[in-house]
Amino acid sequence: PASSAYDRIPIPMAIPVAKHEKTGCGTQVVAVVLGFFLLMFIMSLLQKNWVDKPSDEPKGKVVDVSVSCSATKIQLLNNTDTVWSGGQVYLNGSPPFTYRMDLPDIKAHEKALFSLADFAKKNGDRFSPYTTKVVEVWVGGGGYDFVRHRF
Repeated sequence: PASSAYDRIPIPMAIPVAKHEKTGCGTQVVAVVLGFFLLMFIMSLLQKNWVDKPSDEPKGKVVDVSVSCSATKIQLLNNTDTVWSGGQVYLNGSPPFTYRMDLPDIKAHEKALFSLADFAKKNGDRFSPYTTKVVEVWVGGGGYDFVRHRF
């Protein structure tokens, strides 16, 4: 018997494949919503301020003080009717991670002038008014919340 080219072609066979149940649209929506909440939770943890850092808008008692700066000096004016004791001033950053100065008592309606070179970090680094400009000043302490003044 003569064989033809058609006799050598394999016969197609069905290959059994396991059936997978289709996931509905609802499952995908739930997965997306859960992923979104997980992402928001992680972002809130990363942005959490773990240190008691002063706010731009203090919610407690604030001292009424006017702040002005020159290239090498800072002037504070106590606008209250009482002596301000135990005050602190921080330059160019949030307390307590920046240049700091503990203030002497400032009498009511009295001006006090200080050299910017007297401000120092906890590690002893001094503020250099000759290389750095004052852009913000935090004033508070002595029973008052800190308030930021921008320049």
